[in-house]
Amino acid sequence: MSIKMYVKDMMTTDLFVVNESDKVESASTILNFRNVRHVPVVNNDNKLVGLITPRELFGGLIKEPNGFLAKDVMKTEVITVQPGTPLIGALDVMIVNKFGCLPVVDNNRKLVGIISEIDLLKLLYKESKLPDDWYLDKRGISYKETDKKK
Repeated sequence: MSIKMYVKDMMTTDLFVVNESDKVESASTILNFRNVRHVPVVNNDNKLVGLITPRELFGGLIKEPNGFLAKDVMKTEVITVQPGTPLIGALDVMIVNKFGCLPVVDNNRKLVGIISEIDLLKLLYKESKLPDDWYLDKRGISYKETDKKK
């Protein structure tokens, strides 16, 4: 891929977030029912203050199973990128740190999006065009069109 792309070209902007003062059950509900693996945590000014993943959620529930707030279990040291960050730079940060996502913030640290490994896999899939006589089934298995008739 030699296309010059930026984070803003791939980031998801339709976000599911929790406020730092929300009960941790809100984050759990988002993770489970929205089928996402990263829930950004914001303050009342929509500024990113943390991130909750299943790991933080599980760790928090082991320590104290009742009455947690998002701020009690969230990861607070979160590396971010901006919309104008070259995509290759975001990829580098994700690969080196083994991150599944990077929150996207503006100059004031307001959350404007998130870029995840799924967003990047979608780009790779789109750019890795299969020949016209190939297709993918629901499980993602590739078949040649001639095999489909068998």
